[in-house]
Amino acid sequence: TTITRNNKNSDLFYYLTEELNIPVISPQQFCEDYLSKEYLSAKDDNWFKRFYAFLADDKTALWRENMNPKGRQSNAGVVRSKPIIRLENNELVTPDEGAFLPTGTSDSGYQTVKQCFVDDKVSYDFLLKLGLKKPNQVDALEKNVLKKYTDNMEITDEEYLADIKRIVSVLQSSDVTDNE
Repeated sequence: TTITRNNKNSDLFYYLTEELNIPVISPQQFCEDYLSKEYLSAKDDNWFKRFYAFLADDKTALWRENMNPKGRQSNAGVVRSKPIIRLENNELVTPDEGAFLPTGTSDSGYQTVKQCFVDDKVSYDFLLKLGLKKPNQVDALEKNVLKKYTDNMEITDEEYLADIKRIVSVLQSSDVTDNE
């Protein structure tokens, strides 16, 4: 039997919290205090599936995106800053660290979510709600072209011209939306 605040009038709840002084931990407190890389690394994929199902079950406040237009993270859910996304290589990243849903190719070059979570409907639906998606042409530009310029790499004139042509081509393509 799960003991929750909803059945806190039960004798068992009273005994555990009042007689044994076992604290009640809220979902918010659990996420703030326990979701470290060390803690999550020890959990198996089935635990993550149950955790994703828990978060998907009307716990939006824990994982909502930042709604503040000024970019402050004060309104973002606590798990946005926690490494709750398990990648195919078992690395853990936060939801906003550029993880993608698998593309179907074995080596896409992107950080992709472990396939077992995509195969599990509840986990997959949660990951979609969280904002994860398959990489598109704009993501490819960011990863393969624009990164060269932010990393101050040595770029030849020919490479620069090819990059400009690729950027123009992607911007003119039909699958680029205003959000990208």
